[in-house]
Amino acid sequence: MKTAKLYSDGASSGNPGEAGAGFVIFSDGKRVFENKIPLGIKTNNEAEYIAAIKCLESAKKLGFQHIILYSDSKLLVNQVTGRFKVKNERLKKLQWELLLLLHKFEGWKVLHIHREENRIADRLAKSAAKDSR
Repeated sequence: MKTAKLYSDGASSGNPGEAGAGFVIFSDGKRVFENKIPLGIKTNNEAEYIAAIKCLESAKKLGFQHIILYSDSKLLVNQVTGRFKVKNERLKKLQWELLLLLHKFEGWKVLHIHREENRIADRLAKSAAKDSR
């Protein structure tokens, strides 16, 4: 049973500002899919959530049942894993959407990583934010 490694990142130039989502999916050590999505005007936290949601949707479409989602957003990881409470109403909706998607997988983990370990998704997110202009 293959476990896909998903790396997602959101970027916003200004908070809120022109935002973008980027993500990359690896399986067996190989990059199998990547994408960048311009998001228009969003906060950085909204961009982080949307990037993770789009990444999960893509992993599901690719047929993965076991995933590890990596993010350099401590806020997102701690909110999704229940360590932090979500107070912002827009983030509550995005958290709910993300949790619904996670529970469609047979097995999943959400883990925090350092920014340096998330370079590809970071580059894609920043490029997508530029495309939002």
